[in-house]
Amino acid sequence: MADVASLHYASPPPAPPAVQGTLIGRSASKTVVMLGVNALLFVFGAFLVWAKMTGLTLDAGSQPKQVTWWGYLIGMAGVLLTPVACYRLLRAFWVRERLVIGADRLQVIERRPEGDAVTLQIPYKNIADVRYETTSSDRRVSVTLHDVNDPATYALRPRFRETHEATGRHLHIGSGYRSGPREIAAALQGAFVAWGGRLSPDAAGSALLRSGPTTSTKVLSVVAVITCLVPGLGLVLAVGSLWAARGTEGWPKKLNLLSLILAIVMTSCVALLWVIGR
Repeated sequence: MADVASLHYASPPPAPPAVQGTLIGRSASKTVVMLGVNALLFVFGAFLVWAKMTGLTLDAGSQPKQVTWWGYLIGMAGVLLTPVACYRLLRAFWVRERLVIGADRLQVIERRPEGDAVTLQIPYKNIADVRYETTSSDRRVSVTLHDVNDPATYALRPRFRETHEATGRHLHIGSGYRSGPREIAAALQGAFVAWGGRLSPDAAGSALLRSGPTTSTKVLSVVAVITCLVPGLGLVLAVGSLWAARGTEGWPKKLNLLSLILAIVMTSCVALLWVIGR
């Protein structure tokens, strides 16, 4: 899934020049994790489709069970959508997509044969609100604009109006970068305030960073990596450890990502083998 939604223009104007500022590139480790998750979803979806088409019996007991049509549709969705998600992840990493938090604007740039090209530009004068938000399934930086028709605001792929209709915000920056959404929000808010912008009290407190991982967080990270090869339990502990270390930096966060990858692979493989063996 794409990390940045962009502004709606009937005909995008010429791209502005790239500016100097704090660069935040795509994360190789996060890209690998998301590719791995999408690969597992593709395999699971392909299995559901294959089981439905072949009439595979999943439970040979007194009441034989087979994949339903709902399961078939879910499988087809996984087979069709995960390659698209993988392509977008790989493309963003290949073109070296980067955030630029400048002195007076936010930009997204990517590498082209002729040099760096701007794909998104938001001047701070057009920002009405910027904050860190969490949803039931995502962590993100959310930006609200004053005027979507501001001539200094640029987007290569226009989708700001659609994003606002769906979420109430004009721009979302997700978690595929080297810095997490909370860190990006804190940096962007700091630059915005330094420029002269004003944040609402709730937005100003949304991106406060924790000082560092606590002792309990470190212990939980070690326990999670030790148990990550235990199906089910390892996955639960890996997710819990990753959640406990949210908003911090250091080795526990990286260890948690490794634990999560291994736990997902192990749990998924065991689940598939159990289903096939039944």
